[in-house]
Amino acid sequence: MSSEQLMTRRIAFIERIVRNSEDIGKTKIQKILYFLQESLDVPLNFRFRVHYFGPYSDGLDDALSLTKSLGRIDIQPDRDGFGYHITPVAGLSDAYWQEYDISEDPEIETSVENIDSAIEVLSNLAISQIELYATIHFIDGPKGRKPKEQTIETVGKLKPKFAASQIEDAYDTLKQVNLI
Repeated sequence: MSSEQLMTRRIAFIERIVRNSEDIGKTKIQKILYFLQESLDVPLNFRFRVHYFGPYSDGLDDALSLTKSLGRIDIQPDRDGFGYHITPVAGLSDAYWQEYDISEDPEIETSVENIDSAIEVLSNLAISQIELYATIHFIDGPKGRKPKEQTIETVGKLKPKFAASQIEDAYDTLKQVNLI
């Protein structure tokens, strides 16, 4: 896949998330795309690292900026200084994206319904909740590579604002839905 095709895929996913979410910011988009890539195997090729609010990708931040500069989304800082609000730009033609259809992308094995369902569920989580889930997943890895106690302890050190019981409950939820 060429870098242009990969960027088209990335922008299409960013725009899909923004169009299908009520009030979304950069942090939540980072976490949703993290889960799509790492749990649903959507090949976006972002590199994530631990950051203040969970997994973060500089490349994804660049893709958000590019999507804005192409006029596909609008990114405005929150008036009270609490992050950003990202909205779709109304009245745009989809001609640019007619060449790309998620359901026809041979590298995406997850169904569009599963992708859209994941976007809906994740975009409706509180920001602190998705931060915790993504951090647990990042530390533990897909399919639970570490003992539960070790993951809970590590996440507790990284995220002292969460009680051990909150971390354990979130871990159990991820385990229950087969994300770790």
